[in-house]
Amino acid sequence: MNVINHCWEALFQGGHPGLTVFKSTIPSSHGAAWDKAFSVCQRIQASGEMEDFQGTARLSRMAVVQLQPETEMLVWAQVPQATGVPETCVLVEDLGGDGQEWRIGRAVLHMKAGKVPLRVCNPHPYPITLPARKPLAKVTGISQQDISPQRQLVLRQTGTNTIEVDVQMVNADPGASKFVPLFQGEGLTQEQQSRLDELLQKWSSVFAAHDEDYGKTSAVLHQIHTGNAPPVRERYRPVPPTLYPELRTLIQGMLDGGVITESASPWAAPVVLVRKKDGGLRFCVDYRKLNSVTHKDAYPLPRIEESLTGLRKAAWYSTLDLASGYWQVEVHPHDKEKTAFTTPMGLYQFERMPFGLCNGPATFQRLMQRCLGGRWASERLSYCELEILSSEVHCSADSSVRRSCNKISAVGMERADRYQQANQEAFELHLELHI
Repeated sequence: MNVINHCWEALFQGGHPGLTVFKSTIPSSHGAAWDKAFSVCQRIQASGEMEDFQGTARLSRMAVVQLQPETEMLVWAQVPQATGVPETCVLVEDLGGDGQEWRIGRAVLHMKAGKVPLRVCNPHPYPITLPARKPLAKVTGISQQDISPQRQLVLRQTGTNTIEVDVQMVNADPGASKFVPLFQGEGLTQEQQSRLDELLQKWSSVFAAHDEDYGKTSAVLHQIHTGNAPPVRERYRPVPPTLYPELRTLIQGMLDGGVITESASPWAAPVVLVRKKDGGLRFCVDYRKLNSVTHKDAYPLPRIEESLTGLRKAAWYSTLDLASGYWQVEVHPHDKEKTAFTTPMGLYQFERMPFGLCNGPATFQRLMQRCLGGRWASERLSYCELEILSSEVHCSADSSVRRSCNKISAVGMERADRYQQANQEAFELHLELHI
């Protein structure tokens, strides 16, 4: 770390209150050396600020690069507009364009002598060639301050001519980054809303910060008992090439979230892609053949009419909708290979319980009753991913939510970002949870 540069920025640029003390500790014989060092810092900053720079990175005249199928390569490219530009920080972005078969990784890096390293990816199952002089990426100059973490300078005088310099990272305010769930209540007084708001803020650590913030619980593992049945293997179903980018994005998202891993399983089920109403792509796996050889789990699901009867005397209702609950239940290590599915991009298997398995609802219901058991018939209804808390008075509703938060946190569950509460006249209350 360049401590002298931090001293110069804080003392002479930022108006640090320790400037007078700092100058008083410098002996007269060393003053010229410090002045020279600080002038170098000033010159570096002045020459390094190239925020207005823009250019295009391209291969050299003689360079022809061939990318093997489904590989990534580091390629050095030239930026003609950078002639005479000193070393500086730049943002590199893919130019894109119709018919482009490769991808350039978006990155922040140092451009030196008009050259930048590019990560070029060939996502296709066939080789491609990058022609000479081909424009590959857009290059934009950025400020060093935009990418450097915020630091503060701490000065401690330890002697007449000695001062201790400490450059510390400035930690973000824990309260500022703390996730606070979205709260909405219907039919509540101001006091009731304030009390619930305090309750949710207290338990904000168990709420998921975003849709892909999955928790994980091993309180119940999903098992797939197939007895002596041989592995079931099917070929992948044809996927239109136009859907490859979307399919690849879905698979990568599940890989990044720890939901799936690459597999070498003898089992294989085909993937079915269904277009949703909003235009997105729904990822489904056809597990019908696996289900046909799976021993069925007879764990009972609640009868709807009995559950509703148990809630009829309540005046306050709170619902907990477990979003992506299946993907937060671990699959037993011995059975993970049975969840394998095949795609044009390869073979993968689930680490978390997938949709489409015949015993999935039974496993999830067992988990919910084991984790949220207790006052089962009197104040709680749990049906797969939905939990309804009921009470005759509002203070009991708060206590029920508090106990549920405690139980869910104890087994590794995480809530989503919304909480609503309503009385009997406004029963639409949704508390989405992540396990």
